[in-house]
Amino acid sequence: MGKHWHERAEYDPDADAIYVYLHDARSAKTVAIDDLRNVDYDSQGRVVGVELLDVSGGIDLHDVPFAHRVAQLITDLNLGIRVLA
Repeated sequence: MGKHWHERAEYDPDADAIYVYLHDARSAKTVAIDDLRNVDYDSQGRVVGVELLDVSGGIDLHDVPFAHRVAQLITDLNLGIRVLA
């Protein structure tokens, strides 16, 4: 929630997880798409971010909000992870 905030994706190699930050707000609710994909929403229902788990085998963005933007942010990490959007 800072002055220099921007959309981004961050990879945690220890957890084999990626978190994609889409909106500068605090998460009020998390909705699981399945065991490997969670979407965080703020108190007004806007998507705050997307958590993706076990990503080294590839990422399925079907049913993920803003899938094309999420795919671009993940691709920008240059990890070589396969992304299906």
